Amino acid sequence: MEEQNKLQEIKRPWQGTAWAWLNIVGTVFLSIIAIILLLGFAGAGMLMGSELAQEGLDPATFIAGLSALLIIIAIPLLILEIFLIIGFFKGWKWAVIVAIIFEALGIMSSLFSLGENGGFFNLLITGFMLYLAIACVQHPFYNKKK
Repeated sequence: MEEQNKLQEIKRPWQGTAWAWLNIVGTVFLSIIAIILLLGFAGAGMLMGSELAQEGLDPATFIAGLSALLIIIAIPLLILEIFLIIGFFKGWKWAVIVAIIFEALGIMSSLFSLGENGGFFNLLITGFMLYLAIACVQHPFYNKKK
C-alpha cells in the first residue's frame, strides 16, 4: 500500500509537460494550416476551373482529390498526435518511445533541409523536442510498475 502511494506521488517531469504543450501549440497551428489549405483548394478550383479544364482535368475531381489526400494524411496524424499528448500527460511510456522515433526522423529530415530557409531553426527545434522526449524515458513517472 505504501509503495502504491509512493508511485502516485511521482510528479510529471517538466520536460514531459513542455513537450506536450509545445505539441499542443504545433497541433493547433497545423490544424489551422490544414483548414486554410482546404479552403484554398476550393478557391483554386473556382478560380482555375477553366485552366484545369483546358488541360483535360475535371476541376471538381482534381480539387476533391487534393482535399482527400490532405485529409487522408492529416487526420490520422492528428489522432496520433492527440494520443501522444495525452500519453505525455498521463505517463504512458509508449507515447514517449513513439515521440522519440518521430523526433529522430524529424532530425534526419532537418539535416536534409539545412540549406533551405529555416532549416537550421527546424533542426534546433526538433533537437530540443528530442531532448525533452529522451529526458522523459528514464523518469519514474513514465516507468511506473503496476
